[in-house]
Amino acid sequence: LDKSSTHIISSILHVDHGKDDEPWPIVIEDFHGNTNEVYLESGDMLFYESSKCFHGRPVQMNGEYYSSLFTHYYPKEWNANEVEMDVHYRIPHHWAEVAARPEGEVHVEELDLVETSVKEPECPDAWCGLKSTKKWYGPAPGYGKCLSGGGMDKVEMLENIPTEDAFEKSEHQNLKHKVESGSESFGERSIVDGEGVLNNIDDDDVYDEDALNKNTDDDDDDDDDDD
Repeated sequence: LDKSSTHIISSILHVDHGKDDEPWPIVIEDFHGNTNEVYLESGDMLFYESSKCFHGRPVQMNGEYYSSLFTHYYPKEWNANEVEMDVHYRIPHHWAEVAARPEGEVHVEELDLVETSVKEPECPDAWCGLKSTKKWYGPAPGYGKCLSGGGMDKVEMLENIPTEDAFEKSEHQNLKHKVESGSESFGERSIVDGEGVLNNIDDDDVYDEDALNKNTDDDDDDDDDDD
């Protein structure tokens, strides 16, 4: 579990993983008693209540790399200290006592606490819930669409967000401003995307050729200086 002071809603934006990597799901126990395995693809974003839902990646990673961005949110007027103390005083004192394991036919797996994490060492990958899981696979259903779990399993449209065309146009305008102001060179963009900036700009954009010529002239001047 994450901190209730800051991690009310968390999100994972999956950047990418190795082409030949084995799937590496994040496991989340939801409010309906389901253990969910979520397999993210590049560009997928997952939202979950990380301070309430047990989550983790108990399965060992077998691959080249796995890259994601994590963000965490809490309400603007959130009083973290008040919430923490409220939770603290609601927990009965006897909950801190270690109960003896029952004898007989009923078997209860051992549970180990490691800081804010829990492990069940008697089960494969130290998580007994993996015996029966609900699996979710990316990619996501599309721009502006949300696949909701929690027993509903339905696709919903997000509200009050820019259209995909408007988002792409805004990106182009930002790039145009950077090129014209000299704050971003073609060389920098080529390193970032591996294909060069012109692949990300429409052919009919009037500033492409001028910006490219400017960049070429600058390179020639640099060569003359070296001579």
